[in-house]
Amino acid sequence: MSEHVRRSRSEQQQIRELLKQIHLFQGLEEDDLDRIAARLVDKKFRTGERIFQEGDYPDGWYIIKSGKVRIVRETREGEQVVVAMLVEGDYFGEVALIKGQARTGSAFALAPTVLLELDNEGFRWLIDEFPEIGKELLTIVKGYQIARKRPFHWLGEDESIHLVAQKHVLLLVYSLVSPLFLAFISLIVLALFFQNGLLRFIGGSGLLAAVAWGWWNWVDWANDYYIVTDKRVVWLEKVIFLYDSRREASLDTILSVNVATSQVQRIFGYGDVIVRTYTGSITMRNMGRPEQFRAAIEQYWRRVRVSTQQAQAAEMERIVRERLGLEEKKKPRPQPAPDTEDVPTVSRARPRQAFFLSRLFSDLLKVRYEREGVITYRKHWYLLFRRIWPLLVVLGINFVLILLRIFGAIEFISLSSLVSVFFWIIVFSLPFWVYQYLDWRDDLYQVTDRDLIDYDRKPLGREERITAPLENILSIEHERKGIISLLLNFGTVIINVGDRQFDFEGVANPAEVQHDLFERYYARRKQIEQEEAERERERVLEWIDVYHRNIKDFLATDDTGESEIEAE
Repeated sequence: MSEHVRRSRSEQQQIRELLKQIHLFQGLEEDDLDRIAARLVDKKFRTGERIFQEGDYPDGWYIIKSGKVRIVRETREGEQVVVAMLVEGDYFGEVALIKGQARTGSAFALAPTVLLELDNEGFRWLIDEFPEIGKELLTIVKGYQIARKRPFHWLGEDESIHLVAQKHVLLLVYSLVSPLFLAFISLIVLALFFQNGLLRFIGGSGLLAAVAWGWWNWVDWANDYYIVTDKRVVWLEKVIFLYDSRREASLDTILSVNVATSQVQRIFGYGDVIVRTYTGSITMRNMGRPEQFRAAIEQYWRRVRVSTQQAQAAEMERIVRERLGLEEKKKPRPQPAPDTEDVPTVSRARPRQAFFLSRLFSDLLKVRYEREGVITYRKHWYLLFRRIWPLLVVLGINFVLILLRIFGAIEFISLSSLVSVFFWIIVFSLPFWVYQYLDWRDDLYQVTDRDLIDYDRKPLGREERITAPLENILSIEHERKGIISLLLNFGTVIINVGDRQFDFEGVANPAEVQHDLFERYYARRKQIEQEEAERERERVLEWIDVYHRNIKDFLATDDTGESEIEAE
């Protein structure tokens, strides 16, 4: 291509403003933005047209000027997997250019799309002329590789990861100093005192401990991720064998994003990114290149607000045109009538069972089930086991004695006595079993399409039901503490709702529970936004009707010399 593209002043200004909104170019002077814009070539694509094919040699880097692009990748089984859905202001194609390899996915235009292309030579010029952009793109590519190797199952079907970051590598180096020192001392002991059995054992044990310690610190560092998607900001934190949590904030609940650094952090280029929401802050500590991460959050945060406003404006225009007769009224899609014979009756609260035994054994040990859109969670079955394990141990010992007596391993007690003891233990402990099971079973957490419900009932005692609207959720996080909770995958999901906090304690697979909550919250927020927009449109349309009625009266006055009202 030619080194510079000729454009009108207004077109150049338009591209400059687009670049300003992209976090890669934050902090550049307008002259630098103009130099970059001068190398970008417009390329147009029709709906469904392929931009590039997986396996192709890369021939450029792209910024979406207008339209929508889908990136897909083919799996080993031959299936097409959607990697990302990109819109105006997004960029793509840098992975193959930076790694010097073939395209790792295919790109298609989902609407009439205009791209700004920077060819290979221009891309090399960009990262040579602006090294900070090159470093940022390298970080982004590494994040894509992390996301590809470690799928994040909590992502929504239409949710795309835009940026993945980790703690600064200096934190890893610092954490390895002590294990390396221990390994060094152990090697000296082994070298000097190898003939001494005790010291050889101490040196060898110290070396193994140093290796295990270093490995643990490396895994601990590598397991923390800071992620920006097109819907939320997420902090994944995991301390191996001890702790596992995910803190997140929806983009439309963010109030501000700030960066805090100390003198040491500024010298080495890392710091803390603080995302403030209505009820508090999520502080992502010791992140490399925090200013770039902050700029990325702000870019997608602004995009959410703008896209919402644009969607509302477009819908308003459509309805006004319908009301004025300039556009055919949109017909709602016919919905099939439900088969009422196959649809069970469900209430938003815990369903009441007709019979005691039916209520007792319904969904016996299920920790999650869903009925007509109401998701119900129980505490993990381990928490029930923890209440009754002493009695289980007694029964287990008695059962083992019965087996030993049957096979003749013991003779000092009769089989009938052992069986009798086993039977009477079960009979006398039956009320205890039933009470503990009911107490565990009736401690429920529910999520409907509108509400959160924390339902707690003591058998033959207190019953409590706390409810909060989904739309009042401000932040969601989960944590798993201790090796047992990590091995069995249970923990606590913490939901901040207004001025109070809901704790879904001891739920199985807390990451999945958090994902359910986020999806329900997001759907509810969208529903409320649509309802509010509909009410606003109705108010505007009423004024339009009033305006048209008065215009008709005015025109009638012009034609006849008096208004219809005066004529009467």
